[in-house]
Amino acid sequence: MKEKKKPIAILLAVVDLLLIVVFVATFFVGRVEGKKVKPNLDSNFKPNAVTYKEVDQTKEYKIDKQITYDGKSIHTGKASVEPKAELVFPESDKNLLTDEQINEKVKDQETIKLAINEIYARHGYQFTTEEENNHFNQFDWYKNMTKQADMNKVSAEFSETEKSNLEKLQAYSKSKGWS
Repeated sequence: MKEKKKPIAILLAVVDLLLIVVFVATFFVGRVEGKKVKPNLDSNFKPNAVTYKEVDQTKEYKIDKQITYDGKSIHTGKASVEPKAELVFPESDKNLLTDEQINEKVKDQETIKLAINEIYARHGYQFTTEEENNHFNQFDWYKNMTKQADMNKVSAEFSETEKSNLEKLQAYSKSKGWS
């Protein structure tokens, strides 16, 4: 009787072994397949910075691709995040504006208004409209500064360059009939 049970026991052992192999293969093979994502990191990136302050917090990283994973494959596409607005004259607090710069950049009343408001925004002026607040709150430097609602106090802080640029922008606006 033992002779009849021996082939059955061997057969069951082989089946058990095959089931274990299939189970292990199913568990690990699903994790190995697929594409590996390799990040495109800046050469200054420090993944193991000892302290938080060692990471460059001033650099702005632009999003141009969106990566999604549906459980089976990785898909890339254009990012749905809109880029932040830019300043009309980013250096108007340091450099005098020329007529050529103003003629080149300012094509409508909205742009001249933004250019003038940039000077006030740099000094923390609290704008009265939601549209102006939303525009300047896109910039971390504005969002994180103490605000002042008194325009006279804000303009008292302007440098000579800012005062000259403000006068030039206001004169341009007046010459176009926008103010």
